[in-house]
Amino acid sequence: MKSVKLPNFKYNEDNLLDDSFEYIKGTYGQHYVGKKEIQTLDVWESMGIAEEMCLGTIVKYAMRYGKKDGKNKKDLLKIIHYAILALHYGGHGETYTEQNK
Repeated sequence: MKSVKLPNFKYNEDNLLDDSFEYIKGTYGQHYVGKKEIQTLDVWESMGIAEEMCLGTIVKYAMRYGKKDGKNKKDLLKIIHYAILALHYGGHGETYTEQNK
């Protein structure tokens, strides 16, 4: 396996991405995954509005940040999660490396 040397992240991006990944993993235990109930995202997708709703939800949490519970890190993590979902629903599911070959 090829070893990849990571850059020295000046702004702690590596740890922040790790936090984001852990947050997203945790959301799968909080919702209806694995049960018979349907998730809101599934409804949005079936209606053909998933990308737009993800973008709207990003705006919601961005506007809420700093107002509800102060500068709540969880609101920013939700923004990151919905941005990733918007990438998926917008047809950008390929990796950055694959896209730029």
